[in-house]
Amino acid sequence: FYDNIDFVKMYKYSIPFFYEGDIEKNISELLLETTLMEHGKTSMKNKYIIASDFKEVLPVYYKIDDKHLAIKFVLQKVYYKEYDEPVGYRYVVVDKKNKLLEIRYDSLRFSPVTDSRTVYKSNIENILEWLKCKMQLKIYRCSDKQFLKVVKSDTVKEVKIFKQMMDMGSSGSAELTASQDEDYILPFIGEIQELIDENEELFNQNKEIKDLLQEYIKEKEATASYPYVYLLWKKAVISKGFIVKVTFSYFDGMYIQLQHITGTCTDFSMERMNDAIDFFGSSGAFVKGEEL
Repeated sequence: FYDNIDFVKMYKYSIPFFYEGDIEKNISELLLETTLMEHGKTSMKNKYIIASDFKEVLPVYYKIDDKHLAIKFVLQKVYYKEYDEPVGYRYVVVDKKNKLLEIRYDSLRFSPVTDSRTVYKSNIENILEWLKCKMQLKIYRCSDKQFLKVVKSDTVKEVKIFKQMMDMGSSGSAELTASQDEDYILPFIGEIQELIDENEELFNQNKEIKDLLQEYIKEKEATASYPYVYLLWKKAVISKGFIVKVTFSYFDGMYIQLQHITGTCTDFSMERMNDAIDFFGSSGAFVKGEEL
């Protein structure tokens, strides 16, 4: 029962990647070699001892449906604190129809002697190495070059930016939150453009000032960096709407991280994680970056 939940639950964080390779063929070969175990609701037999070293982990494969499959890594660490409390980690790698896969994981348990960044990074790197060596996959970073443009031009209006941090270097930074029923505008930049649009007749009387301001807007949009944005998935049923925070420079710019925030959503299964990554892949918000 608990093993099955690991394959269908929602995780707090995920890091997406593009991949190339015949994943179904490679899984079949690994199952025959018994270097991968298949999960079945009635046939699953766990090892009694959970591996404490990644090299000893026996991953578990589960076919969720025709478009999604998962590979679970279970690793237990023990940090000697006052009560020698064991700390367990579970990681799931999910293959997507858009040639995207995600490393999904939850927060670490608190431990005063643990550097969480080191543990997260180490496990992510170990899983990527396993995918490249054992699964014979080519792994690529997700590039966000088209992200803001694609999200803002979403014709279906399924997704909207409602919070964004804008870093303008020496000019400072700002975070703007929009209401759920209003269009999002960029901090400062969007407000200036809105001012021009609302007073078009006045600004047309002095084209030089209008051109100067619009040139300023273009320059700031091109040179400003956007450390993170919050996206809102608006649903007809409010309890199905959800929020995803997208951090563009996770681990010193190496990866993009998605943080799934509960908000008003009462659905705790992985469907909304699948909806989010499917949107990013099919819309072109994420494109294939450099190979790892």
